[in-house]
Amino acid sequence: MTWIKVDDKTPRHPKISPLSDRAFRAWFAALCYASEFLTDGLLPVAFLLSVRRGIQEEVISSGLWRVDASGEVWIHDYLDHQRDKASVRKQRDGGRDRQRKFRNAQRNAVTNNEVTRLEESRADQPPNPLSGGSRRKAKTKLRAVEVARDPLAVEQAMETQRRRAVMVAEGKTDDEIAAIFDAEYDARKAASA
Repeated sequence: MTWIKVDDKTPRHPKISPLSDRAFRAWFAALCYASEFLTDGLLPVAFLLSVRRGIQEEVISSGLWRVDASGEVWIHDYLDHQRDKASVRKQRDGGRDRQRKFRNAQRNAVTNNEVTRLEESRADQPPNPLSGGSRRKAKTKLRAVEVARDPLAVEQAMETQRRRAVMVAEGKTDDEIAAIFDAEYDARKAASA
């Protein structure tokens, strides 16, 4: 998302104050358009078609827009006050890289053993009826602890998520899906014991 910078004294500026409301709105909309689509202040024909010719002439005659030799319309001194396309893209790329690194770090994080032991002890206890807990939630916590300990189980957990999405698409309720997974989990536990 980009932002435009507008001075709080803008409405009193000698170029702005004589503008009609529509001309002011057109000038402001042009700033937003140029920032959103990273035009560096160039106003393309697509934008200009949305502004009446008389309004365009009013903004141009005030000096807020200028027409160059090729007939293109530009916002006057746009790059003196707003960020250019290259700097916005550089910031977006940097943000994308930071997010990717953060997500990878989160995905590959090591579970703290103390937290794991605490979760296991809670999973073995019967649920507290006042807390709204259930045996299904306790089993889910225990499964999450097992996945955190076994890196190979991560792939199995991802497959479970894919299967759950398919079941939801088929119209199964959360309780039906949980019952299917509980039965499979209990069967795997019994087979490994």
